[in-house]
Amino acid sequence: MQLRILGDRYVSGTGVPKDEAKGFYMVMNPALKGEAEWYRQAAEQGNADAQLMLGLGLITGRGVSKDQIHGLEWVHRSANQGNLNAYRALGYMYARGIAVRADTHKAADWYREAIAKGSEVARKEFEMLELPKKIAISPAAVSPIDELTAPTSLRELRRGESLL
Repeated sequence: MQLRILGDRYVSGTGVPKDEAKGFYMVMNPALKGEAEWYRQAAEQGNADAQLMLGLGLITGRGVSKDQIHGLEWVHRSANQGNLNAYRALGYMYARGIAVRADTHKAADWYREAIAKGSEVARKEFEMLELPKKIAISPAAVSPIDELTAPTSLRELRRGESLL
């Protein structure tokens, strides 16, 4: 229980330097499977932060059985509620091909959403993408949020195509 509390503090940056990866590991540690259920319940009640944490746990297999399809769905649900960290997570995932086919243009779209909400970390990650010079940092005319109800990657996975 105390490890989960400390993990939550790292995720939010409350009283400790913000470190989402460290906090996520503490919260979703396999020894804390009962805590993962708490995130699942909160996610099902619409908590965007819990949706993101549960989604990342499912994608990585930390604290829960690995299930990248459902994990990606939870991360998209969180982003659909405007969660800046979910935007950034999706940008990171598309940039590196984690649970989705790598796509720098989709990564850029998600990073722009996070940048528009004030994420300097997303700005730095965006600047590291190898993109054609014509792509600007300003938000795209068509928001990637429009694609959340049926992400292409999920449709492809359901047809049995491999994205990894």
